[in-house]
Amino acid sequence: MVSNIKPLRTLAVGLAFATATALAVASPAGAAVPAGDGVAAADVGQVGHRGTLVLNLQEAEPPVTEVTVSVDSGTVTHDGVVTLQGAVTCDHAAIAYVEVNVVQRRGYRVAEGTGSSLLECGPTPSPWTFEIGSSNGVLFNPGNAAFNAFASAYGYGGGFANTSLIDQSVKLRPAR
Repeated sequence: MVSNIKPLRTLAVGLAFATATALAVASPAGAAVPAGDGVAAADVGQVGHRGTLVLNLQEAEPPVTEVTVSVDSGTVTHDGVVTLQGAVTCDHAAIAYVEVNVVQRRGYRVAEGTGSSLLECGPTPSPWTFEIGSSNGVLFNPGNAAFNAFASAYGYGGGFANTSLIDQSVKLRPAR
């Protein structure tokens, strides 16, 4: 058992030296990189007795903390299919889940439907389009409809963000 301690100690010292050297080389003007500065280690090479250690560092993506979703316009076909268009925006690169529910009351009849998708999002708005048919057999018609939209995002650098539920009305125009 005692014979295994020396190689482990050598490995630990080697890793500490390689990490300190890599951080000094990777940082501007040879300055040390403070802990928690968004640096992640990856691609550690073979380490052995008189072996070579290759340590590649790359900056970690910042975590996502904010996501917004908007619904910009809505049309409806003569077959009763609603097309809603909007955009989703995140403060950092992420994958967003967007869900939109549409409800239209016509007297005692109610048409309702849902559309959802996973989308890439970032600081530049990512457009989306959902074609939503009625889930209960009552067709959508031109006119006022209510919708609610929800988005959640999972950042590439970690983090998770939700929007609050957005409740608005939209005027469904006939599709051309």
